[in-house]
Amino acid sequence: MRFGMCVVMRLRSFLVSCVVVAAFAACSSTSTQSPIEEPVEPGGGSPTAPAEPTPTTPPEDGPTETNPPATSSDSGAADASADAASNADSAPVPCNLPSGTGYFGTQWIDFAGTQQSYVLDIGYNYDGQTRLPLTLVFHGDGMTGDQIRSWMSLEDESGGNGIFVYPNGPYQTWDCSTPYGINSDYALVDAIVADIESKLCVDTKRVFAWGISRGASFVNMLGCYRGNTFRGIIANSGAGPSSQNPADYDGGQFFLCPTQPVAAMIIHGDADQTIDFSAGVDAANHWSTVNKCSSQTTPIDPSPCVSYAGCQRPVIWCALPGWPHELWGPSNAGTWAFIESMK
Repeated sequence: MRFGMCVVMRLRSFLVSCVVVAAFAACSSTSTQSPIEEPVEPGGGSPTAPAEPTPTTPPEDGPTETNPPATSSDSGAADASADAASNADSAPVPCNLPSGTGYFGTQWIDFAGTQQSYVLDIGYNYDGQTRLPLTLVFHGDGMTGDQIRSWMSLEDESGGNGIFVYPNGPYQTWDCSTPYGINSDYALVDAIVADIESKLCVDTKRVFAWGISRGASFVNMLGCYRGNTFRGIIANSGAGPSSQNPADYDGGQFFLCPTQPVAAMIIHGDADQTIDFSAGVDAANHWSTVNKCSSQTTPIDPSPCVSYAGCQRPVIWCALPGWPHELWGPSNAGTWAFIESMK
């Protein structure tokens, strides 16, 4: 009898041990997590092609159960379930999440049989669900994306709530002269925007272009020819939009843009010896005209900027007394306020 009880007890102990081992094995098989790489820090030397941000794929929806019709006794539970389903439907849809945030350095893309590049910074509040505004910053002649980034404080002004791209112009410049239908620099910008939007959570209704000098002239042209891509432009010490083709002007010699008008912030110093102040005046007049603004203006920060009244889209003009052909420091805060005004 004692021998029989001992066998039963040993058998029970064995079965319990098997259950525990099986449960542990099941937990172990579902808890593995891939490590997250840290963003690449800036470095010197020749540019290389670092690893691009590795997105994580949102989990696929699992099978759904079909619940029986609710009766009068469980109508309260049914209402609660309906509310939960409604909240789930309105929840943010996850998009691609990179391996970290911050400075990612130089990114490379294949474009027309060549390798082209841009510098990327992702705001630290990027969470893979909230879509952030995208700002492309265009350097002047003889510069690089990293160089113009070192001049700027837009990332700080954004408080971690933006995605910033600093394209490297082919031959360190931008083509403002070749007709847009065959201008490869416009096509390169299209490719960069598409590359970013395919990888990150971008608010496609808030894509902006900032530029200085030749870069400013280029963003004036982008505003004209890519108004369906960009919500607004910010041009510091640039010219345009314009062209050498008389067919691009109406009978009153006003430059005609083929896409919808964009919002614009034009900044120019009256002591500019490289691109005459009158070019900035012409740019401000162009954007205030196509946006059907009135002639009335209101002073805004940063001073001495003014905002035109009655515009379809915001137009800001910053005429700087005594300012040369240089980056205007207060434009960083002014630019971010301009972007934030178009949420």
